[in-house]
Amino acid sequence: MNKKVNIYTATFLCLITLVFISTQPVFATNSKQINNVVPETQTSVTTEDYPDMVTVDDFSEIIKNFKSDIVVNTDASVHVTETIQYDFKDNEKHGILRKIPLTDVVGSFDTLQIKNINVTDENGAVYTFEQSGGNAIFGSKQVSLKIGDADKTISGLHTYIISYDLKNSLGYFDDRTEIYWNVTGNGWQVPIWHAEAYVTLPGNIPESSLHLASYCGISGSKDVCGKSVYNYSVASNTTEIYFSSASDSYLDIEEGLTIATAFPKNIVAYPTKTDYVYKFLHKYWVLPFPILVSLLWFRKSLAYWLERRRFYKNNTIIAEYGAYSLDPLEAAGIVYGNILNKNISAQIVDLAIQGYIVISKVDDQYVFNKTNKDTTGLSKTYKTLLSGIADKTEAELADGFNITVKEIIENVTSSLASKKIINKISFSSKNSSFYSFAVFLSIFLAINPGVFVWLFLGKQIGLIFSASCILIGLIYTIIKPRKNRLNIDGLEAERKLLGLKLYISVAEADRINFHNAPAKTPDLFEKLLPYAMVFGLEQKWAKEFEGIYTTEPTWYVDSYNARFTSMALMQSMSHLSNTTIPMVSGMGNNSAFMSSGSSSGSSSGSSGGGGGGGGGGSW
Repeated sequence: MNKKVNIYTATFLCLITLVFISTQPVFATNSKQINNVVPETQTSVTTEDYPDMVTVDDFSEIIKNFKSDIVVNTDASVHVTETIQYDFKDNEKHGILRKIPLTDVVGSFDTLQIKNINVTDENGAVYTFEQSGGNAIFGSKQVSLKIGDADKTISGLHTYIISYDLKNSLGYFDDRTEIYWNVTGNGWQVPIWHAEAYVTLPGNIPESSLHLASYCGISGSKDVCGKSVYNYSVASNTTEIYFSSASDSYLDIEEGLTIATAFPKNIVAYPTKTDYVYKFLHKYWVLPFPILVSLLWFRKSLAYWLERRRFYKNNTIIAEYGAYSLDPLEAAGIVYGNILNKNISAQIVDLAIQGYIVISKVDDQYVFNKTNKDTTGLSKTYKTLLSGIADKTEAELADGFNITVKEIIENVTSSLASKKIINKISFSSKNSSFYSFAVFLSIFLAINPGVFVWLFLGKQIGLIFSASCILIGLIYTIIKPRKNRLNIDGLEAERKLLGLKLYISVAEADRINFHNAPAKTPDLFEKLLPYAMVFGLEQKWAKEFEGIYTTEPTWYVDSYNARFTSMALMQSMSHLSNTTIPMVSGMGNNSAFMSSGSSSGSSSGSSGGGGGGGGGGSW
């Protein structure tokens, strides 16, 4: 059975992996790059355009020009080329840092993704760079580039051309599609003397169908800056829009240029229903994994549950008389997988019914007097219990009875092991609060180590870890998985005990229809009373014998009962069950077993809005 569960689990894991791989972004291989030429209406940038007191020479380092070519393809992918002219002046540095956040774009179909990053100089020579982040599996929200050679220093003016492909960088609205892009980012630690962007759209789009906007300043600023120029290129059948920062000022530290271009919705591909299915799988691919981890964690319990289900499908529980030669404690362990206070009381009552002790109630205290009956035929469990309570009062048991209970548990374990009806017996006397502790422990693990998993392995892996811990803790409290699982003989013993429970629970009118049902006599009442106590049916069982069981038994004495009845006896027995609590207070409820239409950048955007952005500096 475990083998089948493992096979099913492995198959499930493979399917999830294949779905995840199939949903990774596919980027266009024919992304068009254009040779941008500044429109004739653009004024050349010189120091004369700026106030006399501020010139390029006033800064120790500066970006002289930041140009971004943004090409929107018909398949909705976007290719970006950033040309950064960085002047290190006389500083000896290795290169620059460029950080690009993967912030979701307003109205976008899915999470922004970046791929195919390349860095060259103006002559096409490849720069050495280190890339970190940007891994969708680990939930990274930023791509960081460290461009340059750690063994080499440079100074003066250098050009860095950074190109990359984007997916899910467009915003989709009811009447339009939009590219809303933070061109420079607002995180640069050096001023940007001039910034410009070229947006290229497929086809001939009339200017009247476009909505253009640009914003300059610190993050959140709605100041309109510079200018935009519309141009249709006949040669390439594309629409080109040029944006630039103002010609009479520069972008200071942490200021940037953000642009927005809205165009008709039929220009580029729109997501299909299949895309939305893939989006859901790609976005929520982590959700099945906590469930999968829990299934693996509880695979033995699951296999045992399937085995029990198959057994009881083929073997119906039938109300029948008999206890399969199991004493009350063994019956409790088999049926409920635990031993509670009331089960100890049931064993004491059974010991009295068999004539080995007399239970007396004196001044609201129980006294357990040993009789002279020969104990040769008693099982080890009964003998241990008898030696622990013989000729003692309830108060005298309070201090040392825990040791007796522990020994009784060991005896029950040995007895059931000898009968070979439980696989891998590993009984313990853990408190039932273990399951509450399991929830506490799972939450602690989810928060404490979980935080480090989130930080170092990313949001998705952290979510899987934390959710798995919490789910496992909750399942523990719900199903209370057994450590000890019944084999086929054990399941048959359990079925017979459940049949006995059914026999005790049904009304007399139904019981007389049972095959070979014994007559309702005081002897029958006493014989099954301990098992009724184990099953929690003692009150119902006593009610069935009201008017029949009217003579006080020899094994129980209560001088305060003026008129003895079966119900009066049960009230006293209930009190006996409660008074065993201090006797086994070290265990509490001890378990010997484990039981089973929105705003957009072109209408109300701001500097720092949209996708892209980030910043950088030198190193």
